[in-house]
Amino acid sequence: MFDKVNCACVRLMSRLGSLLRQDRGQTMVEYGLIVGLVALGSVLAITFLGGRISEAMNNIGNAINVAPR
Repeated sequence: MFDKVNCACVRLMSRLGSLLRQDRGQTMVEYGLIVGLVALGSVLAITFLGGRISEAMNNIGNAINVAPR
């Protein structure tokens, strides 16, 4: 009886160890985190710098309209 329980525990630990060593899903999670951080950074940059960028574009547009032809 003890041998069967011991054998079952060894098989279970072996399978758990093989599951922990697999890294196929890690890469997708890492890419997902990178995409999420880039998206968050973009939204924050547009939110905080949006007014300054709009003002700079308006200044450039006005300077182009004023330039002699």
